[in-house]
Amino acid sequence: MMRVLVVDDDPNIRSALRRLLLFKYHAEVTEAADGSVALQHLLRGTFDLVLLDMHMRTMDGMETLRAIRRSPSHGTTPVIMLTGSSDEDLIKRAIALGVEDYLVKPVDAPLLFARIALVLARHGKNALLDAANA
Repeated sequence: MMRVLVVDDDPNIRSALRRLLLFKYHAEVTEAADGSVALQHLLRGTFDLVLLDMHMRTMDGMETLRAIRRSPSHGTTPVIMLTGSSDEDLIKRAIALGVEDYLVKPVDAPLLFARIALVLARHGKNALLDAANA
């Protein structure tokens, strides 16, 4: 079963992403309202994918991404950044920090699924998609 950590300060967005991930992948979804809560979840378990909002109040996506990449246990965990803006400089910085991909909100479900498939394939996790589609 695919395990996904969804990090966004908007509960409506978290809920919508949870529903999409449950529908498409039957994923186990853990939600976090900010980066510090996300890091607590990462200390307690592993995830196959992190969907991470760029702009959050308490600990933003860039700080969270830096912390994930520094982690010996989670440094290679695939991260897809979600952003409400198309600020190219911000996106370039996120890519430099090792974000796998990014999507501009509002997220289009078919595009989200396509990007997840690409990211998981890059990490050799195709079996997660096969299991979800079985």
